[in-house]
Amino acid sequence: MTGKVRQGLPKTVHAGQAVGTAPQNPEVSLVSRFQDKVWDFTNENRNPAAGSGDKRVHWPFRMPGGGSFTDAPYRSLLLASKQFLYALRWHPLDEPPFSPPSLRNLFRPMKGFLTHLVSYPQARVVSLEWKGDRGRVLH
Repeated sequence: MTGKVRQGLPKTVHAGQAVGTAPQNPEVSLVSRFQDKVWDFTNENRNPAAGSGDKRVHWPFRMPGGGSFTDAPYRSLLLASKQFLYALRWHPLDEPPFSPPSLRNLFRPMKGFLTHLVSYPQARVVSLEWKGDRGRVLH
C-alpha cells in the first residue's frame, strides 16, 4: 500500500478506506461487514481442506466468568480487536495484506490473549488508533 492510502485515516471504526458503501460498516469480505458478529471469508478462502469454521472469525466467543466478547463490557476491546484485524487485511503498513486464512490463524491465539487480558481488572485497552504514518497503537 502506498503512503497516500494511509494519510488522513480516521481514528474510528472506518479506520481505512471503506470498501463498501457505508464507511461506518465497511466490507471485510464479500459477505461480511465490519460490525457483523461473524466475519465470513468462505468466498475468499477456497481451500477444500478447510472446514467452514476455519473460514470464519466468530467474535461472540465466551469470556471468563460468563458472557460473550460481543457484550457491552468488552465493547472497546472488541472494537480495538476488529480494527487491528481489519488494518492487517486492508491497510498494512510495511508488508503485504494478510490473507483471510492468515487472519483466521491470527484470531485463534488472539482469543486466548483477550480472555487472559480481561482476567486482570487493571489492564484496559481503550482503542486502537492510527498514530501518524508509522503505526497502530493500543492504549
